[in-house]
Amino acid sequence: MAHPDVPMVSLASDLWHVVSLVDTWMLLGSQLSSTDIEAFRQHAKNVLLDPDPFVGLSESERLQAQFDGNRPHYSKHLAGGVARTLALLATVGDLVQVGPGLTGASIASSIVRGLLDTTCFFAAWIDSANGISHSPIQSGHAPIVGRRHADCIIS
Repeated sequence: MAHPDVPMVSLASDLWHVVSLVDTWMLLGSQLSSTDIEAFRQHAKNVLLDPDPFVGLSESERLQAQFDGNRPHYSKHLAGGVARTLALLATVGDLVQVGPGLTGASIASSIVRGLLDTTCFFAAWIDSANGISHSPIQSGHAPIVGRRHADCIIS
């Protein structure tokens, strides 16, 4: 780790943050089990495929929906954290070995492929093109992948 005296996490604006994501992966990546990976896979699916209740609503309809208590099931911070974890798993995943031939990169690829193969993802991705969404995947952080997936379905 670059700075051993720097804490692993910090609290800013009432949110906990990992100070160095890469250092954390270097420290903890080898400790992940297949059970941990499977739990993360399910969690990523639930969070990243959660439909945005405000997609397609006008500003006044959106405000009314919020007033009526409609909220996304997961915060944008959690969704962003899941998306960042997938990205890190793919890029520094050589630190994660949970079985023969199962690296972080192959696991991340499998999770993303599962998201793209989900009809709900495709519908949410299309909906996000017409409105504002809270999910990193739904809000365009994966437009190239989504567009390629759309091309596969259309052709």
